[in-house]
Amino acid sequence: MDDLNEQAERALSDQEIAQLAAQGEYLERLKSSPPLVRLSEEFPEEVAFFQRAIIWPSNKEGFYTRAAYHATDGRRPWQPFKKFGGEWQHLYKSLVLDLAEKHLDFDRFCRTCPAKSQVRPRDQETAF
Repeated sequence: MDDLNEQAERALSDQEIAQLAAQGEYLERLKSSPPLVRLSEEFPEEVAFFQRAIIWPSNKEGFYTRAAYHATDGRRPWQPFKKFGGEWQHLYKSLVLDLAEKHLDFDRFCRTCPAKSQVRPRDQETAF
């Protein structure tokens, strides 16, 4: 058995051994780092502020979200948030929270959002 281990070690180049060691260090750092929590749990006041800044409840049936900070290229800064098929989406607390977190920190939102979130990006929309 020892002969097999020695042969395997000799088969790896110094660069490959260094890469494996670096990956091991990275994994150890990941294990020791604190778990990633939702943005709203870490900064509740800031997220509440941005909820008001990016969501505009316009009527009883629906709401608008901020698509841009300035009207450019013919796009309005506020876009209606509608379901597939053109119906207005009703506004509820968890959706407001998800929209704000997605707007503020997309990478963290992708890693921490609930599995059943309506605005959860599909796998092909993320880079990881």
